[in-house]
Amino acid sequence: MPAQPPLVDFLIIGAPKAATTWLADSLREHPGVFIPAAKELRYFCGTHLHRGLDWYRAQLAEGVRGQQRIGEASPSYFGSAEAIERIHALLPGCRLIVSLRHPVDQAYSFYWHQLSRGQLPASTRFVDFFREQRPRAGYYGRRMEHVLACFPQAQ
Repeated sequence: MPAQPPLVDFLIIGAPKAATTWLADSLREHPGVFIPAAKELRYFCGTHLHRGLDWYRAQLAEGVRGQQRIGEASPSYFGSAEAIERIHALLPGCRLIVSLRHPVDQAYSFYWHQLSRGQLPASTRFVDFFREQRPRAGYYGRRMEHVLACFPQAQ
């Protein structure tokens, strides 16, 4: 029976607009690291969980050419307690890179991101957006506590 393609050694998780794309792109430049070209596979948060583990393995195996480390970048995992628990169940030794940003700076960047893509009415003021989004943007403490309840800080 042929060996199963490997799963990830590390995951880049964190807040949206907190440099996870930059971090994934930078690590991709290292010859010993493989990160799929498709960022945000979102397997563990449930978006593609129904496709099964073979689908996830295929996304990771495509393009691997003997690199020593395989990673994936899906910031959405950080905001999902279920995703963190699924990661721990399947990959208990996986390393996590948590990328965070000052909550106000993160919210401001996210505001402009949504505004520029027409996902907000052009008349939306940042202060109104921030008041509405604040429970989701920032408040990293509870999310980080859950990560640390599942994974030791050294990981």
